[in-house]
Amino acid sequence: MQVNQKTILFVNHVSSHRGGSEFSLTSTLDALQKENKYLIKVVLPSSGLLVKYIEDKNIDVKIIKDESWRFWYRKKSQLIIFFLSIFKILTNLYTWVIYLKTEQPDIIHVNINRTIIPIIAAKIVRIKAIVHFRDIVSLMRYKFVLGEKNYFKIMNFSKIWVANSFASKKDIIEMKKDKKVHVLNNFLDIEKFHKKSQLEKKHEIINSKKFAVAMVGGISPWKNQLDFIKVAKKVLDKRGDVCFYIFGNIISRNYYELLKNEKKKHILKNQIIFGGFINDIPKLLSS
Repeated sequence: MQVNQKTILFVNHVSSHRGGSEFSLTSTLDALQKENKYLIKVVLPSSGLLVKYIEDKNIDVKIIKDESWRFWYRKKSQLIIFFLSIFKILTNLYTWVIYLKTEQPDIIHVNINRTIIPIIAAKIVRIKAIVHFRDIVSLMRYKFVLGEKNYFKIMNFSKIWVANSFASKKDIIEMKKDKKVHVLNNFLDIEKFHKKSQLEKKHEIINSKKFAVAMVGGISPWKNQLDFIKVAKKVLDKRGDVCFYIFGNIISRNYYELLKNEKKKHILKNQIIFGGFINDIPKLLSS
């Protein structure tokens, strides 16, 4: 440990898997470890695969439950559960305040914008916070129980907002007090494309005789697969040696039907393929 080394505390909302936000988190941890300028700590809500992955990097991981999920609802019954859980929420907030007072990190980085309680605790303890916006808030399926205005009041407890796209930034910038939102685009791990990294077994859907262009993400308006199909049509009007693939869970059935109709309208039966959900991204990339 270096003298006067600053401590960055990373908070993530899940422990059981490595989705997009978790890949972003672990990549950030890797980069900071290489720089060796900061003391890194991570807080996760429970034991799980992500805990082991981070601990294997010799990074300190603390398990603290986060009840922030109770602030989000889709059904009226979830609203009732929130108000019945007030004591549990306040107890959880107290736990976070005590932890932050004890640890005294210089910065707390919240890895997703649905995390509420650690941000409030950081404000109470007067610790600078960074929030990573990975959702387009206005299009989220879940709504904040105290309303959008109060949601952004809490988000403004944090000093820095980071958006994962210009679309996310555009959606929230007017709600930031100083109107400053940084953009950190999702990265591509070039090594996954390298021929030396190719796996023995290719993804069975990919046509190896054509150039393959794939889009991976939940099928929904905010992922904008519609523009992907429109761009594909323009490319296919000029060349026939390309095949386009769309992978991901169907989040919006209506939007999925819209995409299928768009594909049908342009007669793109075998040139744009819906591949469904995929959980082995390296295997797909190596194809």
